[in-house]
Amino acid sequence: MTLSVSAFTSAHHDSGTTLSVTWTPPANSLLVAFVTGTQSSSTVMSTSGLTWTRQIRSVDSFHNFTEVWTAPQASSASRVFLDTIGSSDHQSIHTCAFTDSSGALPVVGNVSGSGSASPRSASVTSAQVGAWAFAVSMSDGPPDFSAVTGQTLQDDIASADGYYGGDVIVGVYSLDAKATFAGQSMSLTVPSTIPPTATDAIAAIAIEPPVVPFVSFAGLTGHQALHPKVEVAFGFSINSDPATWVFTDITRYVQGPVTLTAGAQSTASSVDPSTISLELANTDGRFTARSPLLRNGQPNPYWPNVVRNVPMRVSISWDGASGAYELLTAFVNGWPLQPNAGVINVTVPILATGRLRRMQRSNKQNLSAMTRTIGVSDPDAWWPLEDSTGTQLAGSGIPGRPPMNVINATGVMFAGTDGAPGTGPLVSITGNGSLSAKLPNTAAVQYRIEIAAKLSAITVGDFHNIIEWTTVGGIATWDLNVTDVADGGLYVTWVDATGANTATYVSNIGIDDDQWHHIRVGIFSVSGHVTVTVTLDGVQVINQATGRVTGVATGVTINSTGTTADGQFMSVGQLAYWAPWGNGPQDTYYAFTGYAGEMAAERARRLADESNVPIVVRTSSSVNSQTMGAQGVDILVNLLGDCVTVDNGSLHDAGAQGALVFTSGTARYNAPIGMTLNYQQRQIGDGLAATYDDQNLVTEVVVSRQGGSSIRYIDPDAEDDYVQSVTVNAYSDKQLPDLATWLAHMGTYDAYRIASVSIDIRNRSPELAQAATSLEIPFRISPTNLPPPYPPLSFDQFAEGFTTVIDSVTWQTQYNCSPYGPWQVGVWNVSRYDSTSSTLTSPITATATSLSVTTANTGDLWTTASGQRPFQIMVGGEVMTVTNLTSSSSPQTFTVTRGVNGVALTHAAGEEVHIYPQAVYALGASAVA
Repeated sequence: MTLSVSAFTSAHHDSGTTLSVTWTPPANSLLVAFVTGTQSSSTVMSTSGLTWTRQIRSVDSFHNFTEVWTAPQASSASRVFLDTIGSSDHQSIHTCAFTDSSGALPVVGNVSGSGSASPRSASVTSAQVGAWAFAVSMSDGPPDFSAVTGQTLQDDIASADGYYGGDVIVGVYSLDAKATFAGQSMSLTVPSTIPPTATDAIAAIAIEPPVVPFVSFAGLTGHQALHPKVEVAFGFSINSDPATWVFTDITRYVQGPVTLTAGAQSTASSVDPSTISLELANTDGRFTARSPLLRNGQPNPYWPNVVRNVPMRVSISWDGASGAYELLTAFVNGWPLQPNAGVINVTVPILATGRLRRMQRSNKQNLSAMTRTIGVSDPDAWWPLEDSTGTQLAGSGIPGRPPMNVINATGVMFAGTDGAPGTGPLVSITGNGSLSAKLPNTAAVQYRIEIAAKLSAITVGDFHNIIEWTTVGGIATWDLNVTDVADGGLYVTWVDATGANTATYVSNIGIDDDQWHHIRVGIFSVSGHVTVTVTLDGVQVINQATGRVTGVATGVTINSTGTTADGQFMSVGQLAYWAPWGNGPQDTYYAFTGYAGEMAAERARRLADESNVPIVVRTSSSVNSQTMGAQGVDILVNLLGDCVTVDNGSLHDAGAQGALVFTSGTARYNAPIGMTLNYQQRQIGDGLAATYDDQNLVTEVVVSRQGGSSIRYIDPDAEDDYVQSVTVNAYSDKQLPDLATWLAHMGTYDAYRIASVSIDIRNRSPELAQAATSLEIPFRISPTNLPPPYPPLSFDQFAEGFTTVIDSVTWQTQYNCSPYGPWQVGVWNVSRYDSTSSTLTSPITATATSLSVTTANTGDLWTTASGQRPFQIMVGGEVMTVTNLTSSSSPQTFTVTRGVNGVALTHAAGEEVHIYPQAVYALGASAVA
């Protein structure tokens, strides 16, 4: 938050004196004008700045600006309520009063524009500024602003007689930080109920508090009051670009605390959508959907935008913070009505959920990979040919464009084949079946035609037409044909308008193999000749030039000859045409394969981008994520789920501005500590519990690949029988052994599990505010200085999700956790290889510092190089540090420091000796670089 004193004036006066000031604050500022008075003979505004402190009594714990401030003496108490200046949007709150000695609360009335009322006046030279005015007694102190151009604000009220009741402050706040206040003035007439004072002053302070999502932190120290903010982007929806959202602050209508949830539970198999739950005051009906009027008959300022799926954002700031920090953004499910007969104050429960809720509820099948790719490439003509069974016309993929006509319908079967990897079910053609359509006149003589085709074996001497297209000019027709490989395989031929001249260009590659192929034909005509290229499955197989000139393409026909040999069939799909050439994508073959071989993290990003869903993708810079098989036809959340499963990743919807967050498993490897929690400093809440059980134990893993094989892995040391079966959309069967062993490693990791960790930022650990507002789940939590009986081992966890409860005096968060330990992987040239055959030669006492180690396999001998020490070993649950090592043959003598993990034990001969910690290979990599 940026504060700056823009103008200041002071004067000696009696009751009724008016002080004024004119200021030009920065654009889009919030404004505060202060009027002060004191019984003290000292000046309130000095070289050190305006000074005061505060002591609050809250009316509503969520609304700091509705706090009541009272003087120490009842006879001179000042009590103030909210007032409205300007915008008709906020004129329903219009009470401003000072108490007199009898305790009466005279109503001042509504103050708007330049209006004024006794016992005080407040004016702004331009109406409709949309601002709050409030007055409080300074005797208990107004807010403690701590940075006014380097000045310090503290209490300056210090009179000998202790009479502090005559101090008054008035402030004006822009509600939406959009009003322009340049050159405007504010004045206040000191009420006659306030005794004469030695000095009074008025100063304008400009405040700029931007919402800062996870950046630019100013620490929360001590027990400052929190300023939670709830905003709604009326007029926008879950489908609109977050960059365009304009939020309206509705904080003043929030009743009680706000609860936020996001991410996963530690043992959850799937992630629930994030949620914001709260109650809103709806006495005047402004949060009633489809209601253009408030209950008092005035226009509803939010109509007609009180609708479903409108964005809601919860942020937080505090005195001295540099801005408001986004905690969670979600989308309002609905605006319920509650019975209100005889009820003066009506509240309604509001639930906003993350975008995963809509994605999980959707039963709309996602389009095929080719349909999605071609659909955004701006084709001039396109027929996906993925129509359902019983279709009579092949619909265009371009809205409003004509379909392909079916010729001889008995030979055309829609959805007659499963299709290529990157398509849905496609058309099968037998007998004399055919389809035909006109091509739009683009006046382009360079163009590109693509089609997916599958053909059964062709008898030597026969041929089959895939497509024929007609053109104007020197060449009348072009044909893309297939014959047996001995006669040229895939080839292109053209015939001129006379029918006398023709040319054929062959690839000598056969495609009559009952497999799907992707074929692209490019025609480029310039300077009196035509160049024709044919690309088959991503590889150019024909590139020929002719002296002929071709014209604009006018029509296209599939199976133009209308014949197929007995027993032969052809299946086709995704016929697309771009004219001119430059309009089309450079390559759609990758989409034809279903993007097989694509990395999981990149697929997640592409899928979200194609669906206009905001996403953050977190990966490792050292290890690649797993490669994916062909993308199927499914709903988006399931396709993203495939990426999560194959990559041991996670997905939630609590990113900035409600974005999805995909975290590759690779991003967890050796993750840095995000939040350190010192138990002795009370940074960990009460009720911390660690569990050592079999809840997540997996000793046998069966991994199957979609369209491929499966593999079973059984932990050789397992004494229990806990089986996990998973099906993955992996690229290759070769990935399955690594996937199976990694899942078994995760399931057999031997450590305590902490289900949840709680922190109290407001009352116990304000120093954690930076981490709590900047870290994105999942992140690593490191509990330290845990008391007995916790062993002195690492209890580091991943925060997988959270529940936060927040209001002006509460900020508590519970993180749902899973162990970090299994994600510690070997680092090349840093981690150490372990011995598989080393044991204690003889027993040792709990105090011995020298031990003899026998190694059965020569290749497992421990290094004696001095530059490799110190290092740590584990013997029977005790961690020791090796400071010296002698002998290059077995047995070897180790000099050690005992009980590094707080446990010093006696050990028997034959106990295994291992490196600590033991390095494991990252999934899909020999070691992290």
